[in-house]
Amino acid sequence: MKSVLRIVGLGVSAILLTATLAIAADYTEAEKQALKDRVSSFQQAFATGDFATIVDVIPPKMLHHMATRANTDASALRTQLIALTETSMKEVVVDDIKMDLDQIRYETTPTDAPYALVPTDFTFTLADGTTLRSESMTLALRDAETWYLVRVQEGAQLLVLTEVYPEFKGVDFGKGRLTVPD
Repeated sequence: MKSVLRIVGLGVSAILLTATLAIAADYTEAEKQALKDRVSSFQQAFATGDFATIVDVIPPKMLHHMATRANTDASALRTQLIALTETSMKEVVVDDIKMDLDQIRYETTPTDAPYALVPTDFTFTLADGTTLRSESMTLALRDAETWYLVRVQEGAQLLVLTEVYPEFKGVDFGKGRLTVPD
């Protein structure tokens, strides 16, 4: 079960990596609506199995960084991540993914870099029938006019994030939790 959780965690981690920062600390209502639209699109992609859309929440800068570390190019890595996501989703059934659009928190780093946190509740069932629930915050960042998302509860995700965006070093995103629902 641990190996399946690790595969799922790596797949979801890769899926939800993120972006460069917006310049302004305060977002306009249009920018906030764009984030809600992006989150809704992401949730819909999960519901319909649109793996390319799921992977496309990864910004070019992050994708390039990961590709360089993997000794490949960004296009090849994107293709591999789509395949990994599809394979991972064969190992689990996504029962529900909720990202609470009404509880988004807009924050800034200690260096005044803006970001948003989206409460995320993800319930899935493993091949052995075990149902698990992951409760966490999803980090949202803007790159130019586009929002990107990243899970920030796992060490590997935070490492990549802070390698590319050192302004996030030391930011406390809270602890996620993985439980077996009642």
